[in-house]
Amino acid sequence: MVKAVIFDMDGTMIDTERVSAVLWEKAGEEFGYCIGEEILCRLRGTSREEGRQAMLSYFGAEFPFDQVRARQREMFDARLKQEGIPVKEGLQELLAYLKDHGCRIMLGTATATPRVNWYMEELGIGGYFDGMICGDMVARCKPDPEIFLTAAEFLHLRPSECMVIEDSFNGIRAAYAGGFLPVMVPDLAEPTPEIESMLYAKCDSLLDVKELLDRMWKEGLQES
Repeated sequence: MVKAVIFDMDGTMIDTERVSAVLWEKAGEEFGYCIGEEILCRLRGTSREEGRQAMLSYFGAEFPFDQVRARQREMFDARLKQEGIPVKEGLQELLAYLKDHGCRIMLGTATATPRVNWYMEELGIGGYFDGMICGDMVARCKPDPEIFLTAAEFLHLRPSECMVIEDSFNGIRAAYAGGFLPVMVPDLAEPTPEIESMLYAKCDSLLDVKELLDRMWKEGLQES
């Protein structure tokens, strides 16, 4: 039975991956590079250093990763401060539903703590969460399961008692490797056959996750 839900952040709770992708492309153009979905999908859910290595491998050792990333971050932060942080449909409803049903709620994200704190404060949702594990709190980021395993350990729960909600391939790989229940809510990319084979379920929105949990808990009560 699901006793906790661990949320990814970017692309799952907040609709920032689309903006990020557009601004990676724009920053790349300023430096003479075409940064598209083929390389960006490898970056999602990973650490900054893993992103650096992926881009250097893709573009070559001369790629000015730090400068391009700094420019992308500058434009990205300016956009969010001007327009606000876009929230995924159904987030508030799902968080309230989980709280009402006594389900533990954790954040498991590759995003660093200062940025997570900014997002949480702006959105006013920090009170829903029992805790958060951020990318700068662990040695290995997704697709390694350390973030999710640390979250489960924090709650004193087994991975099999925790549902992980993710949008990225690396996040699903991490949840599957750790023995969690991986639920994908696709954002910029639909699951490949490899990712499909790892999923407990695929939902079109966070509202569908609420319906999934409702069915699971009702079936669990009937069985008991």
